[in-house]
Amino acid sequence: MSRRVPALRVGDGIVNWRQLNVSVANCGASGLGFRMRFFNRVLQRFSSLRAMAFVGLLVFWSGCASTKAQWDSRIGRVSLDELVLELGPPDRSATLTDGSVVAEWLQYRGFSQANVVSPMFLMQQPYASGFWPTTVDVTRSPDSFLRLTFGPDKKLNAWRKVYR
Repeated sequence: MSRRVPALRVGDGIVNWRQLNVSVANCGASGLGFRMRFFNRVLQRFSSLRAMAFVGLLVFWSGCASTKAQWDSRIGRVSLDELVLELGPPDRSATLTDGSVVAEWLQYRGFSQANVVSPMFLMQQPYASGFWPTTVDVTRSPDSFLRLTFGPDKKLNAWRKVYR
């Protein structure tokens, strides 16, 4: 009694690897059937990794978008005292002549990275001695501050990120 294997339609552009695996296994090429089963497992794992990466990117992007919406929705509603209770005292603040207040909170510190390059390893002569200059490359990133502007009534008027 022979089993009927559904035919693959290549013209659709969709290949069902399970059907391909069954058809190859029924042909009697067990080595090739094993390879196709292995390939099928790899494809399944890769597609789940792709799905997890896609979900991770969506969560990351939604987190980035929510910061702007959060501060935009608080304009005119939240006072300076409420934000001091929430964020702590500002790192810098100034009162302007009209009574409005500009305050800055440090969000995160920048970093510094130094790469040291010394040409001593290039010297292979036994008679070479003396001072050889060393090159130091320093890379710095700026600090990130949140600058909030409050009106004379101490309600939030504007916000922006400042990098110094």
